[in-house]
Amino acid sequence: MILSQHPTFRSFILRGYRFRYQYYYPAPLPLPSDARPYNISGSKPPSKDHPIWMSITDLDREGMNILELTSGDMGGGDHRKSASKAHEEFEAYLLRTKNTICGRHPIGVLMGALGTLEDEHGERYRATL
Repeated sequence: MILSQHPTFRSFILRGYRFRYQYYYPAPLPLPSDARPYNISGSKPPSKDHPIWMSITDLDREGMNILELTSGDMGGGDHRKSASKAHEEFEAYLLRTKNTICGRHPIGVLMGALGTLEDEHGERYRATL
């Protein structure tokens, strides 16, 4: 089962003032070179052209895509991303966005464990969210 298609899976992010997380992409991803992400505040509200829900969706998808251990066509060769690489990218994503993803610590443990298994057994695993 792909988690993002499960009916109870709504959002990856714990977001809003209550969680002290209001990171915002002012345009769809990939961001244009003149657009910079920021934290929403009374003095810097969201853009009318890119509603908050779209920014949340972009943040969710960006995080989920980083954790995906498959990429591209699997038929022409091994294009799988290693769990270690996904773990590094996910950590960088969390540091850059300061995202408050529910389950981020267990996700990190899982990716670290899969990375160790890959190193010890020389295999890559498939995982999608």
